[in-house]
Amino acid sequence: MPIPRVYIDESCPLEGYESLQVKVLANATDSEWNAWCAAHLGLPGCAECAKLSTPPTRRGRKPAAPIEPGPRQYCPACAAARQQYGESIALFYGPALLGEDVSTPEAALALFDRDDALPSEIVIWLALLPGAVRNARVETLMGNLRRS
Repeated sequence: MPIPRVYIDESCPLEGYESLQVKVLANATDSEWNAWCAAHLGLPGCAECAKLSTPPTRRGRKPAAPIEPGPRQYCPACAAARQQYGESIALFYGPALLGEDVSTPEAALALFDRDDALPSEIVIWLALLPGAVRNARVETLMGNLRRS
């Protein structure tokens, strides 16, 4: 018999966001949990990513028009961590998060990459929530074991 996936509803504890509610995976495997912990959206200040995202310049000449920055580029390590984060978001929060599609890693990353989609404090809450849920379930388990 397969172990059921347990998703629980969690409300945002931040003032002003009380109406926000998400479903979050509560019984991740160790492998899934470790993947969540190792994943990220790209390291801020990563020198390798910065090199890839810096537009080329012409020596001694100024360009006729300003060079428009293209999409941000990621080094192989950050690109792999981002892919893992997209997969983890789809697993822990999918298929929908706050009314947005996160059913695939690409859709999840697109939501988190949009500057106009999520306030930074909501991104932080979503990043911390799986750990808080995991810790609460361990505390419940420990309390139940002590009574038995």
